[in-house]
Amino acid sequence: MKTKIFKNFIKYKSFVKAGFMTMLAYKGSFFAWVLTNLLNTILISFLWYAIYNQDNPNIYQYNEFGERMLNNFTLPQMITYLLITLVTTQLIFGSSSSFDNVSEDIKEGNIAMQLIKPINYRIRLLSNSFGSMLGTFFIIVIPISTIEIVTLGSIFGFGKLFFSFNWYNILFGFISAIISLIIYDTLDFIIAQLTFFTGASFGLYLLKASIIDFLSGSLIPLAFFPSWAQSFINFLPFAGIISIPNLILMGNFTLIQALKNILLQIIWMIIMILIAKFTFSKSCKHVISIGG
Repeated sequence: MKTKIFKNFIKYKSFVKAGFMTMLAYKGSFFAWVLTNLLNTILISFLWYAIYNQDNPNIYQYNEFGERMLNNFTLPQMITYLLITLVTTQLIFGSSSSFDNVSEDIKEGNIAMQLIKPINYRIRLLSNSFGSMLGTFFIIVIPISTIEIVTLGSIFGFGKLFFSFNWYNILFGFISAIISLIIYDTLDFIIAQLTFFTGASFGLYLLKASIIDFLSGSLIPLAFFPSWAQSFINFLPFAGIISIPNLILMGNFTLIQALKNILLQIIWMIIMILIAKFTFSKSCKHVISIGG
């Protein structure tokens, strides 16, 4: 059993390495994408700064320190949320490659050849995404995070950055981010299979990106949705992609709350994997029927 696991690890290790090397090969365009998002984050931070400094005090709540709050977020917490969102979107959205790979294999007619290879197609794609995540973390996230903190701290003052780190924020935030990648990459894998039937992927990509950006918390914190919507959205898989790892890293959850939210992520991860296996088995039959 151990020998089989070791052989499988060796088999897919090359795909992890390939994902890492691909990220390095395109690091210039990736840096451009990151810097564009950094500029976007700075502009949105100015917007929130203006919102929190309106003359109408009746729209705010106040904490015990007299700080203005909107939906339990102070301005420092909001700016920090935006900063962490930029990091998590780099790690998760920027690392997942399943949508592009699957849709390209389908459109170019390579999917049948991929399926007859002596490897698991899905695990190969996920391994590639993990490799990209590792490369993103070491090459992109660390330097860009430093730039983010210095830039936003210089503009708004370092007192406007809110960090409440302890051991479980770091540990569980890291675990949550890995689970987030699996959920997002699996969702990518499922949606990309629709290319079998539509013949085009660009429209699917835009639809997917719009829904996930809106419901994952990457545009605004989910706390800003109406209370009736929050109770529904917080239990969808999308919240586990950005919102949950963000709030864990910020220290907004107690240890028990962090564990409960990671459990919710794990449940959705298992559900998404089962859905992906089912839809892919149906899609494979579609390939066979077309190929005769």
